[in-house]
Amino acid sequence: MNISYLFTDEKNEYFINLDKELWEEYFENVGDIVDKYQEVNNLEGKHFVVLIFNESDNNSPIACGSFKEYSKDTVEIKRVFVKKPYRKQGLATSIMEKLENEAKNRGYGFSILVTGAHNSSSQVLYKKLDYEIIEGFGFFKRDSEAICYKKRL
Repeated sequence: MNISYLFTDEKNEYFINLDKELWEEYFENVGDIVDKYQEVNNLEGKHFVVLIFNESDNNSPIACGSFKEYSKDTVEIKRVFVKKPYRKQGLATSIMEKLENEAKNRGYGFSILVTGAHNSSSQVLYKKLDYEIIEGFGFFKRDSEAICYKKRL
């Protein structure tokens, strides 16, 4: 498979469509629980976005991830998603590395992120990438459905 990357923002139509697929998959996996996260898992604010395209399949978008500023020295990584047929090929790791590198280049020292307590594959990925579990932040304080992570960039 030949892939290409596009660096863009939250207004990109491919990113918006992949985000919708991500929400549909969340709903399939956990049902109505996703409703309580609508207010924080949106595309509001300025995002730096990484898209991956499969050049071997009409240049179709197959994966994405983004970050937005959380505080002066920290970004929050969001919307990391790889379509099912393309998983287990290192694409999520590649997205994370590109997001982290861009955040570091912009002067941020830390990244934080949240995943669902049920999402074991994401938990494995974040631990592999040296993220440490932290107490819930912001909306996710005392939320047993969410696991929060942090990493020094």
